[in-house]
Amino acid sequence: MEITERHDEGDNDEDDEDADELDNDPRKKPRAPTRTASSEAPVNMDILEGNVGDIVQAGGLQNFLISLHKGTGPIASFWIGTKLVVSIGKADLFKTQSHVFDKPAELFMLYRDVMGAGSIFFANGAEARKRRKLIDEVLRGKSLDRFLGSIEKAMIMHLKDTPDDEHVPVYKYMYALCMKISTRLLFGEYFFNDMEVLKFSRNFELCIKELEEIANGVVLDSNSPRTKKYEEAAKEMRMLLTKALQKCKAGGDKALLANVLNDASVPEEQAVDDCVTFAIKGYSLVSAMTWMLYFLATHPELQDSIANEVKEAVDKTKGLSCQALLSMKFDASRFEDAPEDPLAFCPFGFAGKRQCPGQDLSILVMGVFLATLCPVLKFHFVPDQVITPMSALITRPQDEVWVTIKRR
Repeated sequence: MEITERHDEGDNDEDDEDADELDNDPRKKPRAPTRTASSEAPVNMDILEGNVGDIVQAGGLQNFLISLHKGTGPIASFWIGTKLVVSIGKADLFKTQSHVFDKPAELFMLYRDVMGAGSIFFANGAEARKRRKLIDEVLRGKSLDRFLGSIEKAMIMHLKDTPDDEHVPVYKYMYALCMKISTRLLFGEYFFNDMEVLKFSRNFELCIKELEEIANGVVLDSNSPRTKKYEEAAKEMRMLLTKALQKCKAGGDKALLANVLNDASVPEEQAVDDCVTFAIKGYSLVSAMTWMLYFLATHPELQDSIANEVKEAVDKTKGLSCQALLSMKFDASRFEDAPEDPLAFCPFGFAGKRQCPGQDLSILVMGVFLATLCPVLKFHFVPDQVITPMSALITRPQDEVWVTIKRR
């Protein structure tokens, strides 16, 4: 996306690699646009909020953009406050933007209060590139090999004692699993204590619920007990991450994300900001894992195919490894009957060089889940459920998804 600021005719402009700041004079009152982003939007929309209300009404930015592009084509524009945003909805058109690294922070202001202003999420330019390079060294490629054993153990421990035919709440299960995996793999020994994971998880969940409410247009009363509780949860979450950073600094695995942040010569507050950022963005893994298990349970034939593929790959490499998982190539023929959607969601971002730094770890966690459990378990969808997707920070089921488990 490209962002420009509303400006009067005749103003000079300066190009930036990702955004054009055309008018930064706060004394000038922004003009109302002559045309709104969507034909369904009011002509006299709020000149200070732009299409923010439309985004909220659509159920989030993703839903808004899908509707916008269906009505206007592959290139469209809309307003975030006083910023003009150009959205590209066709993969081929992104080729000219493939060099872009910087991204518009205005699109993510929802997260600023909880992540912190020092978060890499809002950083651009040389500083962001330097910080990103350090993070990639521990979260990309072969460096993830050391995580395999811990992830595999967590998968087995979480389900090993589940009785056959017991109803398992998928979202709740995946939330607990992802909390345990992410806190331990990213932030180290402090979270090897289950009670600390539980504390973090409870505060994290409260923060996420409030962020989802805000994303859906709820305006919080700054003096309400609910807001105070949210602020206390955010403060407690940061305190736990601060303790984890301090424990890592005192001695621990130097390859952990926490220690990379410790060694980056940045203030502790900024390191905590980045920790909160990775925790919150890791929430999307809960969604991915939930939908993955839902589709497995509703397509049992795929479970058998996965079990057979895993057995072949593991036999070749004599054990589960990153190499074994990567050797299982993507098979496009599985999607030959699926209707093509030009606006299909693309995970991790693809419009430029700033893809999600946690993408390899996310894929590894999902791959280990499939490779560890599909050969030994079968998942069955509990009948008579109606599963409705709900979009907020992530797209998740509106109601809990229930499955049963049987040993093979």
